[in-house]
Amino acid sequence: MMRQRADGVTTMMPLVSTENLQKRAIRQRAPLYIGAVTNRINFGDELLFAANEALLDMELGYLPLGGRNRLLRMRRARGVPALILGGGTLIGRPAYRKALEAGIEVGGAESFSMLGAGVSAPGNNGKSSVAELEAWKPVLEKTRTVRVRGPRSREHLQRVGVESRVVGDPVLAYLRDLQRRHPDRSPRSSDGHTRIAVNVADVDGIDHVIAEIAHALAALADRVDSPMISIMSAAPYDDSVSARLAIACTKRHLPTELVPLYQLGYLGLVEELERHQVMLAVRLHAAVSAAAVGLPAISIAYEDKCWDHQLSIGAAPWTINLASVERDHLTEMLAALIVDPSLQRRATEPHIERLVEAQHAAARQVAGELQPPWAA
Repeated sequence: MMRQRADGVTTMMPLVSTENLQKRAIRQRAPLYIGAVTNRINFGDELLFAANEALLDMELGYLPLGGRNRLLRMRRARGVPALILGGGTLIGRPAYRKALEAGIEVGGAESFSMLGAGVSAPGNNGKSSVAELEAWKPVLEKTRTVRVRGPRSREHLQRVGVESRVVGDPVLAYLRDLQRRHPDRSPRSSDGHTRIAVNVADVDGIDHVIAEIAHALAALADRVDSPMISIMSAAPYDDSVSARLAIACTKRHLPTELVPLYQLGYLGLVEELERHQVMLAVRLHAAVSAAAVGLPAISIAYEDKCWDHQLSIGAAPWTINLASVERDHLTEMLAALIVDPSLQRRATEPHIERLVEAQHAAARQVAGELQPPWAA
């Protein structure tokens, strides 16, 4: 969703904002979106919801993870709700399983649909486990096709005997469609700067990464013409980390600007990314957005989900585990992509195009599943 500020800037807004909560939660004829919907701005969650609405060409309601039974009983009084499992790393996490179970059992729905969710890696981070994936198995049997973001997601489900199809992240198709539909948008910057986009995030281990990035950018500045560092926040709670990187860069006399991505509209996001020659991304959907618009990017993977996306588009060589970030290696990788952007594009574009086509095919199937009788 977007809102218009008094100064005319179009910004993203939380789906569960006060002004938006009631009309979306109780839409009687809208399929219910079950996903990472929160009361704070989150760049990735906003993009995923917008992508689902755009690809399906329909308005969606959403199912808050609290108080869901009362909402579902209210919806059921006027008909069985259609359910769609949204994007994001949802499968393998108990809260989303319980929301789906409530939709199926309390709401009376016999099945649900999905465009392409991520699967949380079972492990020691407390977010998922093999036992939790096992608990998802009978729930996933309620959908016609299990569509997932990437090969890691597929492998996690195979561990518990669930077969799935890799169709990529819905944001890939959504932003690429926006790019293609607006060929007359603002052109790439021609001001002579080598623009380097850097997205950092408030995640464990980021202090070491900030220091390594600042050193790498300082070394890179000696090898490129007129560098400009754009430090991009994906959410307000990442702003303080972005500011710390900005301070580290200015201490090294690097021209630096702060760009809050969450204050851009979706087309504005496309235009902003197109101004740059390369991106260094921590947040998953910073990397996904770069891939969608053809901006060469290096992903600093802080969770398995980052690898899931990178592998899906053939970008594993441009992926670094957060704990393994090293300044000299980072400088060389960035320099190589600035000198020859086609180096990455040749490897990733066939995969991206295939996933975009898969998303559109999935959207046609899901739209058909969701339409009757709710479109009547």
